[in-house]
Amino acid sequence: MKTITLRLLCACLTLAVLLGLTACGSTVEEDTTLTGTWSYQFEFPTFGIEHFTQHLTLTFFEDGTLGFSPDEAAMRREIEAHIDALVTYAIAQSGQEMTVQEYYDTQQITEADMIDEIVASLMRMGAKGTYEVDGDKLYLLFGTEEKVAENYYTHTFENGQLVLSVSEGFSPMFSLAPPEQFPLRLSRT
Repeated sequence: MKTITLRLLCACLTLAVLLGLTACGSTVEEDTTLTGTWSYQFEFPTFGIEHFTQHLTLTFFEDGTLGFSPDEAAMRREIEAHIDALVTYAIAQSGQEMTVQEYYDTQQITEADMIDEIVASLMRMGAKGTYEVDGDKLYLLFGTEEKVAENYYTHTFENGQLVLSVSEGFSPMFSLAPPEQFPLRLSRT
């Protein structure tokens, strides 16, 4: 029971973060102003938590590849701040009626162990891909996706931040954030 509930919670959290990925691109041009690691965050109401903030990083390498991952320290703080609500959600999903402490006692797990498991699960969901810059258009490609002309981010730089907006008709398999969160403001780390 412990394993099933814990796996359900970890899978749900991983899915929530994966809803904040993106698509499109291949490597042709290299834009060295993008190279480096950029961090961003957005609120993504999930599991009954109104202000659950996703903390993510996007790294552009000089060879046209990129990496996407959660910010481990920031996500740990977010999980710690909402652990009771997350466990309450897991209890409700399992159809059980008990308090958070009863859940921990029944599962023979501590709150700290639960937080560690959730964070470890989230950290496994990072992704690698490629990027292509065409003027102010930024195409991102994860996995086996192919470049689609209308699926690009418009990118600009404002006050040291990378600002990403979505194109008209933007509908990739994955997005860096839900559509209502754009424009995204990324800070160089």
